[in-house]
Amino acid sequence: DSDSDSDGSLRDSRRFENCGIHAISLNPSRTRLATGGENPCDVAVFSASLGDEASLSSHASRRLLTPSALLVGHRDWVFGLDWITDNVLASGSRDATVRIWSVPDGGASGSPDRETKRGVSSGAIPEIREPVASIRAHADRVRDVRYARRARRLVSLSVDGTVAFTDPEVMAAIDTRRLRSRRELMCLATDGGDATAIGSQAHVALLDHRAKTNRACEKKLPHDDADGVRSLSFSGGGRLLTVGGGGGRLFFFDVVAGKFLPRVLGVDEEGGSLVTRADGATRADGAKDASRTGPEDSPGVRDARRVHGDDVIAPPSARPPHDGARRRSAASLVLRTGEGFLDREHDMFLEHFADAEDWFAARNACYAHAWDASGTRLLVAGGPLAYGLKGCYVGLWR
Repeated sequence: DSDSDSDGSLRDSRRFENCGIHAISLNPSRTRLATGGENPCDVAVFSASLGDEASLSSHASRRLLTPSALLVGHRDWVFGLDWITDNVLASGSRDATVRIWSVPDGGASGSPDRETKRGVSSGAIPEIREPVASIRAHADRVRDVRYARRARRLVSLSVDGTVAFTDPEVMAAIDTRRLRSRRELMCLATDGGDATAIGSQAHVALLDHRAKTNRACEKKLPHDDADGVRSLSFSGGGRLLTVGGGGGRLFFFDVVAGKFLPRVLGVDEEGGSLVTRADGATRADGAKDASRTGPEDSPGVRDARRVHGDDVIAPPSARPPHDGARRRSAASLVLRTGEGFLDREHDMFLEHFADAEDWFAARNACYAHAWDASGTRLLVAGGPLAYGLKGCYVGLWR
C-alpha cells in the first residue's frame, strides 16, 4: 500500500521493483495490447498482429506483439486498464487517479529487434508522459477501470468504497456511488450499458446507473465464501454474471432472477434433470445428455459441473436421488479450479505449506475468465492466492 509523505501527499513509488502485471487490455479492433510495464507504475503498449487461428499458429515465423509506446506518469502501481477507442486508453492506479491517454498510430521509431536487458533498446520505444486528462474522482487507490461502450461511460472502483462514472468527452466524473461492503474491493465489470458489478471480500454488488437511489444491490457469496472476488464478467446479453473467487471457485449469478444459479432444481418424473438456463427458465434434460463432460485432459473438468450453451448442468453424481417427485436444492452451482502448476521447491511453499496436511491449501484463485463467442466454453486462468507462491492455472470448461 502507498504510504504518505509528511505533507500528506502520496509517496512516489516509481522506484519499486517489478511486482508483476496487474492489468491487461486489448483494444476493440484487436490491434493493440496494453499491459503493465517493467516499472509497475508504467503502461506498456504493443502493436498486436492477432488474426485467425491459422495466422496465430504460425507465430514462430513472425512477431505477434511489437512494443510501440510506454505511458509514463502514474506515481504508483497501475491496477486497471481499458480501451475507450482503438487509440484512447484509460488507466487506474494506486495513486488515486484515472488517466486517459492518446496513443498515436505508428510503431516504434527504432528496430524492435534491438534488444537489451530492459527488453528493447533505449530510444526505440516512444514515451508518452502527458495524458489527455488526469481525473481524481476518488480519495484512495483505484483498483479497476472499465469502459461501458453502449453507455459511453468510464467506470472506476476505489478502495475508499466509491464507484465513479466518468464522461470521456468532458474528461470529468459525472456521478459517484458509495458501497456498503468495502472490504477487499478488487474488481468490476459492466454489461456495456448501465449495469455495473463490483466484487469485494464476500459480496457482489450490482449498480444501475439509471437508478435514482444511491444504494447498490448486494448479494453475499454462496457457501460463506470469504476469499474475495477476483474476476467478474457479464454474458448472455447481461443476464448472467460469472464470478471468479480467490478460493478457486466460480459462481453464476442470474441477473434477471436476482440469485445465484442452483446446482440443480430437481428431477422430473421420467428421471431427467431439471437444469437452469441463463435466462432463468428451466427445462428437463435426459440423463444421457446430462452425463456428458468436457475432454478428460482439460484441468478440473471431470470433477466440475458443466456449462454447456445457455444451460448449466450438474453431473450425475451431483443430482438428487430420483423418487418420482421434484426436489429442490439450495446449493449453488460451483466450478472449482484444479491443481495447476505450483513451484513446490520455492522457499515460501517449503516454509508454510510443505508440512500441511492439505498442501492444496495453496489453491488457485480465478484471476481472469472469459466465455467464447458461442457462450459454450469458459476459459479460466489464475494462480496461487497466497502471497509469495509461484504457480499458474489454466482450465477450460465446455
